[in-house]
Amino acid sequence: MNEERQRVYLVVDRSFGQRLTALAKVGHVWAVASAVNSPVIQAFWQDDRADKEAELMGPGITAFQEMYVGEPKERLCARLSEELDIHHGEGSGHAPWDEIEVFGVTLTDELRTRFGDLGGQTFVPTPEGFICRRENALLDDDVR
Repeated sequence: MNEERQRVYLVVDRSFGQRLTALAKVGHVWAVASAVNSPVIQAFWQDDRADKEAELMGPGITAFQEMYVGEPKERLCARLSEELDIHHGEGSGHAPWDEIEVFGVTLTDELRTRFGDLGGQTFVPTPEGFICRRENALLDDDVR
């Protein structure tokens, strides 16, 4: 197990709001733009804590748009997983992700397959979504 995991957060919950700020202080967050989330994202970007010189893929927020209003969360999550992996995966030039914590959608067979295609091997359901882990970040109590 890695001492220091590279965790990335994917938020497809359109009502996540102020909780984005807390996540963005500890890791990089990909969050869906919405009436509730967008003002929080904008405030974070303008805040002095959102240092413009900080590492691009370190703590912070990347906002993304729905393809159309009301895009199903599962589809949104599946679509964004590949983009997230491009920026935080093996070929990104940064330490690759060990974990992706998803908020706002439950783990489905389609999402398990999609994240598995990105190298995820262990999936742990959470009250608000799930955590996907790569082999090198497995814990003894994980669910396969």
